[in-house]
Amino acid sequence: LCALGNAQLRRGEARAALASFRSAHAGAPEEAIPLLNAALAARDRGDGKGAAAWLDQALLRCRDRGRYAEVDPASLLLIEHLPHPEALDLMDRVLEEDPSAVMTWNNRAILLRRSGRLQEALESADRALAINPTYAKAWSNRANALIELGRHAEALASAGRALELDPRLPGAYAARGTAFAQLGRSLLAVQEVPL
Repeated sequence: LCALGNAQLRRGEARAALASFRSAHAGAPEEAIPLLNAALAARDRGDGKGAAAWLDQALLRCRDRGRYAEVDPASLLLIEHLPHPEALDLMDRVLEEDPSAVMTWNNRAILLRRSGRLQEALESADRALAINPTYAKAWSNRANALIELGRHAEALASAGRALELDPRLPGAYAARGTAFAQLGRSLLAVQEVPL
């Protein structure tokens, strides 16, 4: 049922996917994965309250079982529905259990950047890329951290790599445009200096 729901979600059938995840949860109420998948399906339907409710149930299962690694594919929901310190604690718990949880490393980079912890955000994106060098979203998040650190040439290269891997990433286009703009300003400032 979870596999069916995931296929339905990939086809854009969030309502059918949610029904499949509900059935999976009914058949295995102690499992967190159907609940996490239901949270993602609710999010895709634009139902933020539903996503938060499913996420809360999933996190209760994780707490009861003392296992959080299953949260990896849904770790972006932690940022969207929990206070940042709590989300970071849970992400660190996921990574403690599964250091190869690439989606959590990437989403941790987003959370740290939003919290103003730019060097840590860059390190987290780099960890995601060490695990999966073709993870376009991690290249994009790396670019955004580099922009905020003032490292525009590196940001431009990272955004370019993200777009090579997935030309549909709006964040990578925004990062690339910002890097170009900042590099252009630097070039203009150098040209305006009298010799």
